[in-house]
Amino acid sequence: MPELFKTSLHQLVAFTDEQYLLFKSRFKSINVLKNEYWLTAGQPCSHLAFIESGLLRQYYLTDDGNEVTCHFGMPGEFITSYHSYTQAIISVENIQALADCELLVIHRTDFNHLLTSLPQAKILWDVAVQILILQMEDRIAMLQSLSAEKRYLYLFKHHPEFLLHVPLQYIASYMGITPQHLSRLRKMIS
Repeated sequence: MPELFKTSLHQLVAFTDEQYLLFKSRFKSINVLKNEYWLTAGQPCSHLAFIESGLLRQYYLTDDGNEVTCHFGMPGEFITSYHSYTQAIISVENIQALADCELLVIHRTDFNHLLTSLPQAKILWDVAVQILILQMEDRIAMLQSLSAEKRYLYLFKHHPEFLLHVPLQYIASYMGITPQHLSRLRKMIS
């Protein structure tokens, strides 16, 4: 799977072989088993991760203890608690493995060094942040402007991998509805 990292990076920015090897040398491989947490709310997030394999769920708890899923991390993507990572504050989010994961992680200090020493790293960071913003805008627009039925159809069209690999209670949370409502929608649409 190491080629996924290289392929994904090259889709975002052009690295020479030497630049790529320098960039990759700062990352270390870790495994996070299914149901384990890569990040727990209340801790600072000082790492950025690239998902080589597996599936991650990013969520936070409401004041009344309900889980709200805000993102699913798929292979080929970067993930972090962006606010905590960039501001060096504690995270309000949890990042949990929904399947066994292999991650390539880098500490903020090492990544900041790359940002100043390797121009492609800065371009990559800028593109990755733009992708994150677009994903957030899409989710906000989906939640605020579409009915529950249209939200489900949107996911079916734009993110079928979620519906194939993510447990239904987390899909419902991501859509802002109850699991029972999602079950009714699925029956009605199929």
